[in-house]
Amino acid sequence: MPERVGNPVPQQIRDQLDRGEEPLAFELVTRPKHPGDDDPDTWAGRFAAAIRTDDQHELLLTKQRLAVVTTRRRGREPALVLSVPRHELVSIEAAGSGLERGRLRFEFRDGSVAHGVMGLVLPRPARRFLAEHEASTPKRGRPGGRR
Repeated sequence: MPERVGNPVPQQIRDQLDRGEEPLAFELVTRPKHPGDDDPDTWAGRFAAAIRTDDQHELLLTKQRLAVVTTRRRGREPALVLSVPRHELVSIEAAGSGLERGRLRFEFRDGSVAHGVMGLVLPRPARRFLAEHEASTPKRGRPGGRR
């Protein structure tokens, strides 16, 4: 049985993507105990605010952006609630431990840091998301250099 590649992207969200923009990963995300920077003027603060609501959220990764998508809201269609251009992301790293094994750390170009959890006890969704991010991020500099 092949491993699941992620959740299906709702058509309403696909319709909001730019021409030629393809989803790479789409995974359920929940707010962690400590979400990171809370300043609303930073990418991390906006990210934390977007996943802080009681709605269900998923992270959508494309080559162009990282987006927070609200997928389950009472009587409403799925919607993009935050879109971060990929060039604003410095890194995404695994930061799981304890009951938050699927915790990821998002570092943004403005120096802010946020966290999201993709899978509590079983971190497979976080690993899939991280693998797609790494595979779609161009390496910078010369071989062996920092990305």
